Amino acid sequence: MQTSECKVKGPIQENCASGCEKSWTAYQACAGRVAKLEHDEKANCLGQFLEHVQCIDKCLHSKMKR
Repeated sequence: MQTSECKVKGPIQENCASGCEKSWTAYQACAGRVAKLEHDEKANCLGQFLEHVQCIDKCLHSKMKR
């Protein structure tokens, strides 16, 4: 996942991403499964991706609030 170009948010976001490995692994596993389903246009990993983004955002919020 691409990190922010913001000088403040970027490094904190990278740090938070390391704490969200479980959600990233779930997203990658889903992406692997979906890649095999070439003809299923409805298959996607939006839920897993949003869980990962939410994990990072929650961490960012707590660290930037300080």
